[in-house]
Amino acid sequence: MIENKRFKDKLAGKVRFPEDLNSKRTITARVIRSTVSHGNIKDIHLPEIPPDILLISAKDIPGSNSITVPGGSVPLLAEKTVMYKGEAILLAAGPDEEELINFISAIKIEYEILDELSIPETTENSEDFVASRVIVKGDPDEAIKQGWQIFHAQFSTPPQEHLSTPILSAYVKTEGQKIVINCTTQWPTNVVQNVAAVTGVKRKNITMKTNFSGKSLDSKIWMPSVVAAQAAVLSFKSKRPVRLVYSAREDFLYSPKRIPASFRYSAAIDENGKLTALIISLMLDTGSRKMMTDEILDRVCMGAAGIYQCRNIKVTGRVYRSNKAPMGAFSGFGLSQAFFASERMTSIIVERLIKIQRTEIKERIEEALNMGDEGKLKSARSRTTTDPALWREKNFLIKGNTYLSGGKLKKNPPINELMAHLLRKSDFTRKFAAYSNALQSRDNANTSPFRRRGIGIATSYMGSNFLRRERGLFSATVICRLDKAGKLTIITSSLPDNFVLLKLWKKNAMEILSIEGDNIDIIGDEDNRIPIAGPATLSRNITIITRLMVQCFEHIKKKRFRDPLPLEVKKSFQNSSSRKWDTNSFTGHPFHELSWISCAVEVEIDEKTFTPIIRKVWLTIDCGLLLNRDSALAEVESEIMQAIGWCSTEDLPFKGNRITTADMANYIMPGIKELPSLSIDFLEGGSKTAKALGGLVLNALPAAYSSAVSQAAGYEFCSLPIQPHQIYTALEDK
Repeated sequence: MIENKRFKDKLAGKVRFPEDLNSKRTITARVIRSTVSHGNIKDIHLPEIPPDILLISAKDIPGSNSITVPGGSVPLLAEKTVMYKGEAILLAAGPDEEELINFISAIKIEYEILDELSIPETTENSEDFVASRVIVKGDPDEAIKQGWQIFHAQFSTPPQEHLSTPILSAYVKTEGQKIVINCTTQWPTNVVQNVAAVTGVKRKNITMKTNFSGKSLDSKIWMPSVVAAQAAVLSFKSKRPVRLVYSAREDFLYSPKRIPASFRYSAAIDENGKLTALIISLMLDTGSRKMMTDEILDRVCMGAAGIYQCRNIKVTGRVYRSNKAPMGAFSGFGLSQAFFASERMTSIIVERLIKIQRTEIKERIEEALNMGDEGKLKSARSRTTTDPALWREKNFLIKGNTYLSGGKLKKNPPINELMAHLLRKSDFTRKFAAYSNALQSRDNANTSPFRRRGIGIATSYMGSNFLRRERGLFSATVICRLDKAGKLTIITSSLPDNFVLLKLWKKNAMEILSIEGDNIDIIGDEDNRIPIAGPATLSRNITIITRLMVQCFEHIKKKRFRDPLPLEVKKSFQNSSSRKWDTNSFTGHPFHELSWISCAVEVEIDEKTFTPIIRKVWLTIDCGLLLNRDSALAEVESEIMQAIGWCSTEDLPFKGNRITTADMANYIMPGIKELPSLSIDFLEGGSKTAKALGGLVLNALPAAYSSAVSQAAGYEFCSLPIQPHQIYTALEDK
């Protein structure tokens, strides 16, 4: 594991985060939140307000009472109606924290309780949904009717909390008509945009000081804008520095989680086992507000169709609201939920096909025995069942096939190579057959000479950048300036989540421009020279920002000895005209770059505790040019831990639409001791460019894990997490 340099620097005093900043004039802020899930605010009963405490309600906000992202918004403070327990209603700040807490505890808010929103009972009424998408390829309804075998299954994935580091915090100073923001964020331009909107201060008068974020936290991608805007309103009103730090409890209970999803599949195969039709219906719970939901929905719809050849597909995706805190994107922006469903469906199709084949073989053997026909008996016994890995390899998308969107693959994806390598390393084919036969013998004999073991596989991709082309999401800009002293300044709004990438950017500049590393500065866009840019997520720093920097360096190299210094170059990311994508019609080439992964997971069920124990995980990955192996391994290991938690221990039971402090105490995130034995291989395939790595493991491991546990238990698990009591019940019912 790579040492956490951010933590070491913080201990050494080299990095100061918003929670560390202070001055004699600083006041501390707190948020007063709703205590009900859904209701109208009837009255707010306030105690006498001390002279040194500032209290802000929605009507006191000088600008807009809205935090916006492309395609969505949330109110900064609830004005009339609260939509979830914990929604912000008031802001308070003061110099004495004890006095502030006592004042807040005396505030009483009276509500008219409203009925909570419920899950729509039918998909027919479009008014029940805040977003929808229907994509049709071929004639799936007719193809389903013509299928030799038709399979149905339902899947669900739960919300998931992100590890709460760094904490949600902001430190804001107001100096006249100028505002200085300190906060940790992946999306600086969105923070500036929203602070300008709520305070009424012009963007040019806002300075944004972005802290190094460490591991990106995609589920909280827009939350720093909320925290910074809340602190900014208080600072603007008081003309004093304001520090606002969310507690661990606030973060857990009221910040976005991975958006939960449910899927319903119908699939048809022909007599050769070929997939001929897929009909998929899916629903997402976006919580109380629609935030980046359209992007998530599109990616879920794309991933739900899987990576297999099928001429007839229909995907219907819908999003409904509930009285939960707004749900978030999390890693992959929906692809992990989709690939869990599509890869589990693939495994179920093959496993049910194997059962059909076993029944046919048994019937043929019995028939031959009854007839006394040795020839037929020999023929029946020589028949074999489908190999799950071989079925996948024969049905993967290949060059010339089309995506769900109709875009044609211009070259073969590397998935067959990845799968072949994975099968060799994991010995999947032998183990799958051995475990299946052992468990069949065990069940038939009703004895237990064999341990309950299983092995599962899954393959998926990750698409870098966004599907939706709104400038606030899609765009990216880098500015490079070489001055007369030979110093290079690189300005970007997308600071990386690791120091390895900073070193790479410097290395590229040193090699192309032949300058020393001490003469290179990489800084955030404190002067707002980059007005709109997307967030640092979906591997955009690796795939886009790195490319823009190299273009800047090359341009300066050509000009530096012909044009006078200083030289300044600005490069922005544009959509490639050769790979058109139409978001509205959902047609064309959705992704600029695709990375691929194949995963195998082997498990054993502890028959005393019924806990699935991971014996080993195998991963083969093609993420293009590997920039730094140690950093890549650290990224993969981190995601393995997230995936294991999502699969096994991270159960977030909503009571109605609420989670409680007790749920927080019982929410178990796996630690380093739960990291299983690993085999990780990167197959670069001669690519000269780096592609997405973040999100790949979460797209593949959950489905492989679920398939492995399902084989070991002899039961089709179709939801996450899989917990011991579920395995116990499944085995008791056998």
